[in-house]
Amino acid sequence: MEGNLLLSVIITAYNRKMFVKDALDSIVNQSCDLNLIEIILVTNFDLDYIPSKPIKIIKVKKEGSIGEFLEEGIKRSNGIYIAFLDDDDLWDKNHASRIIEIFNNNPDVIFYHNRVIYINENGSIINYKRLIDSNNIILKENIVLPNNSNNIKKLLSNGVDFNLSSISIRKSIIENKLDLLSKITTGPDSFFLWIAISLQKGIYIDDLKLTYYRIYKLNTSIIYELTTEKNLLNKSDWLGRMLNTYIILINYFNTLPIENKNCYLDWLNLLYVEYYHLKIIFGAYPKKEIFKNLLKLINFPLNMFYSFRYRIIIFSILYLFSKKITINIYKNLIKI
Repeated sequence: MEGNLLLSVIITAYNRKMFVKDALDSIVNQSCDLNLIEIILVTNFDLDYIPSKPIKIIKVKKEGSIGEFLEEGIKRSNGIYIAFLDDDDLWDKNHASRIIEIFNNNPDVIFYHNRVIYINENGSIINYKRLIDSNNIILKENIVLPNNSNNIKKLLSNGVDFNLSSISIRKSIIENKLDLLSKITTGPDSFFLWIAISLQKGIYIDDLKLTYYRIYKLNTSIIYELTTEKNLLNKSDWLGRMLNTYIILINYFNTLPIENKNCYLDWLNLLYVEYYHLKIIFGAYPKKEIFKNLLKLINFPLNMFYSFRYRIIIFSILYLFSKKITINIYKNLIKI
């Protein structure tokens, strides 16, 4: 480790230059001592902007996946804590100091997640609403030990698997799993959460809103104009890649000699069924197949019901009656 460096911030940028300067500036303008942090930009294009703080730039092949980008960034990092920032998001000026504070003061915490403020393409704060928004849940406790089903449900209900720019980890939890990371093509936020869960140590849910999450048409996790065939297929393709991430995680958990392994596998299988169900809807599968999978989804135990599962079930029942109405509801209210 170099000097007093504690935190490595890894920014990934793939074929998208329009927001990189803003992302970098939000790190350079952190309120903490900048000697405590390093900035690593993993990208497949040349940077047109030179920030005031030196950064590491890692050029990768143009066809690389998000898992490969993150693997390269982590390999080159020197911090004992790793934080992530998507190129189209921003950090609040106190974000880095909060990460360092939480990890320094809580040696058993290995994963940190904060809440978000929604902004538009121009960086202005917007009043963005989701049907069930974990961003506003009142927390009774911040540190959750993922050692039972109820606590897994608590993590998922609080959206701890959402938004990579809100996630930080201890580097030690991922150093020997980089080969696994390199295989994923989407869903790194879910991947890092489940790696932390597998270690059965503290996960910190912070109710402070320290990430600015950008809502705009090119955001890969939000597809607008879902009534067009092209965007329906794009959503179906993204969901297919999410399924691959959960297959990787299920296979990984099957190899682990840990307590409550069946509990974890039950939750991972539920998540797989949920994403598969959305994929067959957006992939325009026959309604018979949708109904069959809906029954499978409903048949998971009652104690595994949480907000995402409720939304999918409601969405599916509506879809069986009217595709057009349901897609409009999805576009305007549900937005996952």
